[in-house]
Amino acid sequence: MFISRVLPAALAVMMALPAAAQDDNPILTQMAALIAAYNAGDSAGVAAIYADDGAIFAPSAPASVGREAVAAHYGRALEAGVSDMKFQVSEIRSYGQGAVEIGESSVTLNGKQIISRYMHVWEKKDDDWLLARDIYNVIGTIE
Repeated sequence: MFISRVLPAALAVMMALPAAAQDDNPILTQMAALIAAYNAGDSAGVAAIYADDGAIFAPSAPASVGREAVAAHYGRALEAGVSDMKFQVSEIRSYGQGAVEIGESSVTLNGKQIISRYMHVWEKKDDDWLLARDIYNVIGTIE
């Protein structure tokens, strides 16, 4: 009973936090751009958020290193029908010209929502924050 009342409120707060803080945090701005590009079917636009040598470490798969490989990774997901990407940022810690972001994400495939935990490592190059490393693990599905 407690979970059924508290969980929806907690999720609403988590979903609202990135939007409210977006103007103040360039990483959240970049995440919004990544999500918009993915949900528009633009794998090259997603890859543009990554550093030139950025890498994705997906579960049970070789690393996808470099923007071309990152674009191919997202292109395969889009071709497979993976849609409706969402992120819930839990924490961002800045370290000079770098930052670490952790949270949960979800996508939809064949009517099922796939939930993952992720960690992003960001680096500041010139005036831009770029995604240097992206690792995630699937933690469950919701039908």
